[in-house]
Amino acid sequence: MMPLTKGRSSASIINGGGEGTKQELTRLIPIVGDTSNNQIDNNSTNKSTTKKTKTMVLFGAIMVLIGAIAIASKNSLVFAAVMGGSVVATNGVKIKCRKQYMPDLTSPIFYRYSRICYPDDGNKYPLHFFAHGDFGGGPFSFAYDPLIKDIVSQGFVVSMYLSCSADQFCNNGQTSFLEVLKSMSYLENYSSDSWWNDIIDFNLGYTASGHSTGARVVLQLAALKDNPTKYLMGQPDIVSQITPEQRVGIQKFKAFIADHPDPMYDGSMNPDVTNFKVTSTPILIITGSKDIIEPELSAWKDFTMVTSPSKVYIDIDGARHVSPIFSHTEGPYIGYFSQCFIDPESDIGKIGCENIYSEKGSPDSMRNVLSITPVGGRNTGNGKVGYLGCGGGIGISDDVPEEFAQYCKTLYKE
Repeated sequence: MMPLTKGRSSASIINGGGEGTKQELTRLIPIVGDTSNNQIDNNSTNKSTTKKTKTMVLFGAIMVLIGAIAIASKNSLVFAAVMGGSVVATNGVKIKCRKQYMPDLTSPIFYRYSRICYPDDGNKYPLHFFAHGDFGGGPFSFAYDPLIKDIVSQGFVVSMYLSCSADQFCNNGQTSFLEVLKSMSYLENYSSDSWWNDIIDFNLGYTASGHSTGARVVLQLAALKDNPTKYLMGQPDIVSQITPEQRVGIQKFKAFIADHPDPMYDGSMNPDVTNFKVTSTPILIITGSKDIIEPELSAWKDFTMVTSPSKVYIDIDGARHVSPIFSHTEGPYIGYFSQCFIDPESDIGKIGCENIYSEKGSPDSMRNVLSITPVGGRNTGNGKVGYLGCGGGIGISDDVPEEFAQYCKTLYKE
């Protein structure tokens, strides 16, 4: 893995606009008129606590297009993919993108594609999969261009499926995780004579991140990796679609990043709450103090459900559910967390670990750059935790305060 020039990300958060008075649904674009409960039901993990209503497609499309006006330009990754040129990330890394048809993806034929973006410098890099949110695929996938550029610029080839453009096309998002597995299989099976064989280092393993529904995707993948003999086994219609080859391939994933995730304790989101066990794979969970689309504290509860020794939680002060699209301040840290575990003994891996876990001596550290929600803020764990880094990474001490150490313990036992 070749080190790239690192640029310090901006810590500013776009906070314009009102919060609204009604609970919004877990999707890329809020749906008006919903009055769903904003509380966590601690008494029943298998019952739906945040059920989605029917999608207002036209309203959602219009709102996405309005947001797209602020994003689309000649420096977009879509432009690079269509025109064959390069764009330049904020840290100076040239990025190129290509669309690749993948016939097994779940979509009308026009969107059975993945957009693959990579540093345009002739070197090979590890593969990172990105999973979009509801209404974040298909014609609206370019909304994630700034975030994708941030990840690529840290030294990754990023593959984003365009299929499952809305959750309704993939069982309310419950089977969207299959798109990552299908993409992985295609890239592996056709690599020998492909153009991407010159840019992907398949020997380093994989990482993945996702936003909203996509964050649910990566947490499902983590459970499938860590609990392969039980997770989803009670869902024959789903588990029958996972091939033996894909079960082997998923073991190559080194880390997952869940950006404003759906509640994994909700049976309408996670089809197998009982067997959702993430016990060893490193996990980073990101949320924000102004995310009112997800139930309050749902990201923290997801974090406590994960029992991996290496796990990180951050509640970004002022960040909204759509911040990964607009301000995307977490973008470089998705790359750093991936570096920390994809190649931890390398210099770039050690820098990645420092930027996630360290506070002193690292000007680009997450805790030095991002605004962490103070005590008492929305989505702080137990009302106190705005950041918690468990595990430390290679060469990094685990300096978790004693009062919070309980949240880092691996409590799950077979």
